[in-house]
Amino acid sequence: MFIAGAAAAFAGVLLSATLAQASDTKPAIVFDTGGKFDKSFNEGVANGAERFKMETGIGPIEFEATNDTQFGQAHRRFAQR
Repeated sequence: MFIAGAAAAFAGVLLSATLAQASDTKPAIVFDTGGKFDKSFNEGVANGAERFKMETGIGPIEFEATNDTQFGQAHRRFAQR
């Protein structure tokens, strides 16, 4: 389980890495089954994505999984794209 500080730090690293490749890449987020606004890791990532969008004008592709199968399938699908 991630604590809020670790989730925010991870989102910051993800944001920094994505900014470096923003011109070449369309970011994608697969939210875990807890949902986008889970008051935990998913929400920290959503907040980081919103900040990224405000700074770059590039909005990520998002998918909210409702079960573990969808979660895995979405990761594979986005990785292939």
